Amino acid sequence: MRILRWVAGCSCLLLWQVAAFARAQATPAQEPRRVALFKAAAAHKDLTRLAEALDPQLHAELGHLGAQLVVSQPALDLPSLQLALDCVGETPSCLASVAERTQSDLIIAPSIIHTDQSVTLSLLLYDPARASPIRVVTRRFANNVTEDVMLTGVPSLMRELFGLSAPEQPSAAANGKPAPARSQSASAAAVAAPSKPGPSLLLPIALGSAGAVFLGAGIAYGVAAKNAQDSYAHMQISTPADAERAAKRYQSAQNNARMSNVALGVGAATLAAGAIVFTLQHLGGKEPEPPPKPGVRVSVGLGKVSLSSTWN
Repeated sequence: MRILRWVAGCSCLLLWQVAAFARAQATPAQEPRRVALFKAAAAHKDLTRLAEALDPQLHAELGHLGAQLVVSQPALDLPSLQLALDCVGETPSCLASVAERTQSDLIIAPSIIHTDQSVTLSLLLYDPARASPIRVVTRRFANNVTEDVMLTGVPSLMRELFGLSAPEQPSAAANGKPAPARSQSASAAAVAAPSKPGPSLLLPIALGSAGAVFLGAGIAYGVAAKNAQDSYAHMQISTPADAERAAKRYQSAQNNARMSNVALGVGAATLAAGAIVFTLQHLGGKEPEPPPKPGVRVSVGLGKVSLSSTWN
């Protein structure tokens, strides 16, 4: 009975370990963060139309980032709300008051500044969870650049604000010239391929742990069978009661020996299954070889020279 209790305890421990491993492998759902997206603050009345076109595009780009964001749009721009709160300046304490007032976790505040020579789009991000809570990114355009050209830089500006891509080099559109078109192959190369998740180790680990438990149970039953056999061999039979006890001891040794053989066989088979699953997962997860690059290749071997070419 003690051996059965030991096997049951080991089985419970195995199930607990498998469940803990599954919880560790599961990706926790990211809690949504509240974002206060302020209206664009235009420093000149001629920029009102650009500001009105910028606000919905920023809202749409937040939805394209893939993050769990709940966006709210305050009725005022950031400078107006700061004036109402009697805090002026882009300081952490002032922006913390603004975040508390708008009941948000993040603050995004766009602004447009016009000078005699250029128009500057700026985005401010306040995120108290970062080491540097305030981040500002800008794009500067020449005065002769159209509003449509300025708005085409919003996606890259937003990604740079969240640190999702390196700052782009100033384009030719900033100087009033149309940007050169990129080829289709160059555009495809600029998109990073999503990383392919590796094979899960949950099943091989579960099979290996179960095999180890069965092997341990088989060893325990074998030890019990050996002890019962030794006790039976040293028993002195002088009465019918002694003969009955000896028969029970002999039967116990046989039962333990059978259980030991079964547990050892199941344990070995389970371990082998875990090893096979692990091997198949890693052999099947190899990346295919890339296609040959275009061009001419010359291969020289013993007794032969081959010439081949590959073109798109």
